[in-house]
Amino acid sequence: MTVADVGARTPLSRRRSRFACWLNILWINLSKLFRYFLFVMPMMREALPTMPGVAPMNVSVFLIWGLGDTILFF
Repeated sequence: MTVADVGARTPLSRRRSRFACWLNILWINLSKLFRYFLFVMPMMREALPTMPGVAPMNVSVFLIWGLGDTILFF
């Protein structure tokens, strides 16, 4: 092995790196959703019972979170 071989990236290592990145993005998003549904939403609804529609969860919120997390990751 030479010094030039140490920094060489093979297509397999690039594929593994991309896979690791996407797996990390998926993990971040799933853990955030888990935390939201298990802790945040019930606590918000308990703290603010008189406000209708507190802590809504719909498609637009999912898309904003997903896009924001993806941008922050890269």
